[in-house]
Amino acid sequence: MKPISIAAILFALLAVLAGWPSKAISTQPKSLVTQSLAINRPCMGQDKLDHQSALCAQWRGTVAAEKSAEAAQSANVTLIVGTTLSFISIILVLIAIRQTRKAQFLSEESLNLARNNSQRELRAYVVQDGISFTSHFDPEKGVRWLRLTAKWRNAGNTPTVDLAVQVWPLLSEKEMPGDFTFDKYVEPGPAALAAGGVIESDALTLTAKDGRGVRDGKLFFYIWGWARYRDVFDGSAQHQTRFCVRITMLGEPALPISDTNVLQIFSSPVGIHNDAT
Repeated sequence: MKPISIAAILFALLAVLAGWPSKAISTQPKSLVTQSLAINRPCMGQDKLDHQSALCAQWRGTVAAEKSAEAAQSANVTLIVGTTLSFISIILVLIAIRQTRKAQFLSEESLNLARNNSQRELRAYVVQDGISFTSHFDPEKGVRWLRLTAKWRNAGNTPTVDLAVQVWPLLSEKEMPGDFTFDKYVEPGPAALAAGGVIESDALTLTAKDGRGVRDGKLFFYIWGWARYRDVFDGSAQHQTRFCVRITMLGEPALPISDTNVLQIFSSPVGIHNDAT
């Protein structure tokens, strides 16, 4: 029930209570007692005949009946007033209960909002933090190759739970198609990453020959993968960070890194498979 409706009901009840008794009394016909004042009452006077005594008894009975009716009317008014006040009290109690429940609901909503905001501020956020590389030489084969790893960093304020990462390479003579399916999957072992911590993926390799093709733009080299984890809060859903970058380079990958051969590798995000939940 809306507050305005309750107020209207209370106003109507009070108006009825204020006007009904006076109206009811004012519309009553003149009582027999009042009418008898205009004539000689049978019980007045010294001499009382038998028929006068009978009239006196009738008159007294009428007076008693009228007083009983007035008493009953007063009792009815009292009953109506009491019932109305009880009804008003019940309505006020219901209003109080409703307001209490509303306040409790708003309090719970505020508490949930504060808790969610706190968790969002404190939870773990794993981001892809670039590609690192080192140059190696295989004396048995007489070839040089590059070792590359994807770095993951926890940019949040709490550790991760059940962290799993996977990284894959793609070397092709053509650019990655827009409908490329990132469907490779190997069940990884769970790991943990502290707040502000960094972890590296399994190593990927690129021969110096292929590195020259990437440097000269004859080959397209991509690294892509994902990190899946939960945060430390109870009931946490699984979060996922996906990335896909194209690798380009400057320098000579077939020679050792030195002051005269500064080998540089750059990673640029592509338009797909770069998001986080």
